[in-house]
Amino acid sequence: MFSQTSARMPGLMGGGTTQEGFMHLNIAKEFLKGSDLALANELYRVAAANAYYAIFWAAQAALRHVGVVREEWSHGGLRQTFGSELIKKQALMPRQMGEWFTDTHTH
Repeated sequence: MFSQTSARMPGLMGGGTTQEGFMHLNIAKEFLKGSDLALANELYRVAAANAYYAIFWAAQAALRHVGVVREEWSHGGLRQTFGSELIKKQALMPRQMGEWFTDTHTH
């Protein structure tokens, strides 16, 4: 449902400013809220999809925070860069977060 538009939402991508990072976090919060609402209404696939996109946007915000900015992200590219930059290189996130990110995409 969101896979074709998630990586390319006009006006939401751009430089690496703090404001844009917060915008990405707000998008993540919106998807998370949608996930909660879907779960409360027993819409489990919708809840899972929204939870994944909450992670997708939060990961972009985290990468922006350390200066890694791209205009567009593929899902695999975002997961790989999240792992290499934030978990391995800078050790800012625990390894478990990378595993969760991968698991949510593959299930």
